[in-house]
Amino acid sequence: MLVISPELADVLSTIISRVRDVNGAVLLVVSYDTHERVWNPPMPLLFQRHIGVENRPIPAAGIRDMLNDALSRTGLTDANNRPLSFSPHDFRRLVSALFPCGDYLQVC
Repeated sequence: MLVISPELADVLSTIISRVRDVNGAVLLVVSYDTHERVWNPPMPLLFQRHIGVENRPIPAAGIRDMLNDALSRTGLTDANNRPLSFSPHDFRRLVSALFPCGDYLQVC
């Protein structure tokens, strides 16, 4: 069992509910690994979108833009009074800290 705040549970529930099929399973999507330069097998990615007749992963740059846009609207700053920024890798670390057993959805 994983203990998380009600707010985080609500966010994760919202994300997961958007990528489930009619049977409740998270849809599997094929993604391209730009670092390894290979196509990954179908995986249950959290950040995916419906385009035409298929679901596709949201690219890392798109995730970064959405995260930083949301973060900039909070007005939060660092110790030097600069706006905070967030990367998909930061989000991966957060998720891996929340799910240390490795039994989690692939983030991106």
